[in-house]
Amino acid sequence: MESAATSYLPEQVLVKVDRASMASALECRAPFLDRGLVEFLLGLPNQYHFGRGHGKLLLRHAVPAGVPEEIRWREKQGFTPPLAAWMRLSLKESMREALDTCRQQLSEILDLGPIQEKLEMHWAGADHSDELFRWFALSRTMQGTTLG
Repeated sequence: MESAATSYLPEQVLVKVDRASMASALECRAPFLDRGLVEFLLGLPNQYHFGRGHGKLLLRHAVPAGVPEEIRWREKQGFTPPLAAWMRLSLKESMREALDTCRQQLSEILDLGPIQEKLEMHWAGADHSDELFRWFALSRTMQGTTLG
């Protein structure tokens, strides 16, 4: 059975970070993915990994003393891109063009009315970014273009 370290991390997370950093001309590093370090840490008992209801115990203790406790022990935070805002601003025209292209190429086999309605509701303030992003990515893939 595959673990997150052997499938999800390299095939999903690291690929996305790499693409986003290259698109921004940035060099990203993952120092904690050193093979020797990972093998060493995987060999430690759980008591070295968890404490005070948190994981990454050794790392939290390795943080310099000048870092406040509320930062050292805070919950993990993810990064969610502001898709909703992008779709109302910088991607709006691209989404409109994608809908027009889909109408020209797919109107005989797909009812694009629901997409049009979702777009209009989204542009008016509702958040349909998850559904619209999947449609937009598919439409761009069908056109052989990227999401930019």
